[in-house]
Amino acid sequence: MKELNLLRELVSKQPYLQMLGLEVLDAGPGWTKERLPFKPEFLQPYVLHGGVIYSLADTLAAHVYLRRPLRKNEALIVTPVPPQSPS
Repeated sequence: MKELNLLRELVSKQPYLQMLGLEVLDAGPGWTKERLPFKPEFLQPYVLHGGVIYSLADTLAAHVYLRRPLRKNEALIVTPVPPQSPS
């Protein structure tokens, strides 16, 4: 819960992430689950702009790293998880 509240506060103070609509859904030591809702402004012209995708990946990596710095010979991997369909 500590990580979740810290990341939500961090996002609330960053105008760029607010403009994107980034939401921190859950977080713990060394991981985070965040959502970026689709906006028509993200299209260029018919596909999602690469800058939006990179912004999400970069932000997720930074949020994980802030909560658990890497050790020697360790790598940080950002893995997209597809949304779950409501049951």
